Amino acid sequence: MSHNAKFYKKKINQKCAVQCKTIDILFKQNALKVQQTTKESAQVEQNNDDLIEAHSSKDHVNQTILETQSDSSDGENETVPVPDRKFSSTKYEKQYSWLYYSAAKAAYCCKMCDIFSPVLTNGQLNPWVEGEKLGTHQSRKLLKHSNSKPHINSIQKQSKVNAYDDGEPLLLMLLKQKSEKQKSEEISRNKKYISCVIKTVHFAVKQHWSLDSVPELVDHVANLGNMDITSYFQHHPNLKYTSTASVTEVLEAINIYLETKLFDKLRQADAYALMADESSDQAHREQFAVLVKFEWQGKIEEHYIGIIHVIRTDAASLMKAIEDFLNCKNVDIKKAMFVGFDGCNTMSGVNKGLQRRFRHHVPHQIYINCRNHKLALCVKHLIKDFPVIEKFDELLIGILKFFHYSPKQFATFQSIQESYGLTKLRFIRACTTRWLSHEKACSRLASRYVQVIDTLDACLNEKFEAEVDGVRGQLLEKETVAAVLILCDVLKPVIRFSDYLQQSNLVFSNMTERCKELLDELHLLIGRFQTCFNTPQDESLMLSKIQDLFFEIDERAAFSRRLRQHDVDLQPEKIVMELALPITYNLISEIACAFNCEPVLEAFSVFNMNKVPDSMNAMQGYGKNAVDVLAKHYGNTKIDEFERHRTEAFPTFSESTIREQFQQFLPQLCLLNFFDTGIQLDKLLD
Repeated sequence: MSHNAKFYKKKINQKCAVQCKTIDILFKQNALKVQQTTKESAQVEQNNDDLIEAHSSKDHVNQTILETQSDSSDGENETVPVPDRKFSSTKYEKQYSWLYYSAAKAAYCCKMCDIFSPVLTNGQLNPWVEGEKLGTHQSRKLLKHSNSKPHINSIQKQSKVNAYDDGEPLLLMLLKQKSEKQKSEEISRNKKYISCVIKTVHFAVKQHWSLDSVPELVDHVANLGNMDITSYFQHHPNLKYTSTASVTEVLEAINIYLETKLFDKLRQADAYALMADESSDQAHREQFAVLVKFEWQGKIEEHYIGIIHVIRTDAASLMKAIEDFLNCKNVDIKKAMFVGFDGCNTMSGVNKGLQRRFRHHVPHQIYINCRNHKLALCVKHLIKDFPVIEKFDELLIGILKFFHYSPKQFATFQSIQESYGLTKLRFIRACTTRWLSHEKACSRLASRYVQVIDTLDACLNEKFEAEVDGVRGQLLEKETVAAVLILCDVLKPVIRFSDYLQQSNLVFSNMTERCKELLDELHLLIGRFQTCFNTPQDESLMLSKIQDLFFEIDERAAFSRRLRQHDVDLQPEKIVMELALPITYNLISEIACAFNCEPVLEAFSVFNMNKVPDSMNAMQGYGKNAVDVLAKHYGNTKIDEFERHRTEAFPTFSESTIREQFQQFLPQLCLLNFFDTGIQLDKLLD
């Protein structure tokens, strides 16, 4: 080896392991049976008393004999060397199956206590878990521990663990039950919290609030003491499902749930009424809104079912859009027995309109024109015969712009109203496409006519503007002012009729009667116009104020204008004859032509409880003509041909069956009228 061999280390190879014991001997039961010398055996006997009792009784007797013989022969105290003996724990391990030696602790331990009772009732650690030295009286120690209460409890727990229930280990079953219980509690807690989040999102949407307010709403509800949210926050403080993505998913889930529930009911309905209208949004995209009305569990329900984005708004494109939409939702289009659209030619056209194309798919269908739209068109058609009304409409728009887009001019108008001791009011917008909104705008202008003129004069004195001067000039025209007052009186009964048409419990079979009431009221208004300037005057008419306004116009008009004798011949009586009466007559004619109820739709008035007779005798022959109309329409096969295509629809009931069923229903109809109106029983039997 070289001079620097001290810096080298011997390489360990396989030969070095010859005659060495393997490491697994430490984990074997007889690992302690190692050869020891006599001197080492004596030292172990002195330090560990547990080795003494391990010797057999025979060896002990032999040792005593040898000592006796030695004393008798020699007479001296000589120590006889003890043979090389080994302590074996096999005897105790066979007797006590729970006993084992821990090499790590260098002591004996109990398997059962180590697993099932590591801690005693007083809170201290079990000594047989830490490791116990047997020492002397090993059998007594082992027997004492075997009969101890912690050990017995451990044995009982171990027996339960090894037990079987329906072929499955009891421990595994208990663990599964515990896991399922924890899982069910977690699921229940999560469900309750998610339910609170869904209700919060639904509430925010119904209130038209921003979805960004959902996290604050959830925290606010939790602060109010909601235990469902508080319990969830304790287990998941950082998982609240209130982010933008989560709230959007919740909103989509609500939409899917409500839509599924709605369409399930719609598919089960025997028939439904479909309403649709086309409009454009702020981005000028054409949208087609669809609504349905059907009977469900004895109640009439009305629901919005969706918006269809359309590119073209002709009748063929709209019909295809409706058909594709209903097919996608798995709704039978042939159940749409009633349809309602507005009054434009695209919708209500008899030859190629949407209602004609719809009737080709459902021949038994009845088209109901939007009555409010028709009523608005009746007023709008007056513009063709009376240009002064169109001029008046432009005046309303000019006045609104004058005050709406100039805070300074509006403040001047407010201060002038205050100087007159009047309530501060603002002008009402008159929609150009909805003439029924003009009544309130006309009344507001008539009530603040003088104040508006004063405001315009104040603005012109400060700074002359041609636009303002033009508005003032129109306001000083007597014919325009007269048109304002006439429309105030004419539109009042029309607005009341429009409110009736917008009721949710509207009965279309009563439309003819209510329309007659409106026409009678307009005819009565004509007579009031003719006598409004007699003594005493009818102050309830706005037209009766025309003389005061004409006087104000004469005072405000320029001197040069008065010299030209402008509007000198336009007297109040002439206004009535040339403007008020023609406008009213034309409106009556338009309404009478527009509100003609179809015979089939009017025949449904037979079920109107207000028309049912009070007695059984009067029920004989009741509603025969109306039922004949319904039976002919719904009891026969309908064939429709449109653009070289033929559609055939079979009746649900025959014509004779409809008549028979109605005759059987007459007594029940009379009883329903009895309970509804509370008529006397003797009168019912007459």
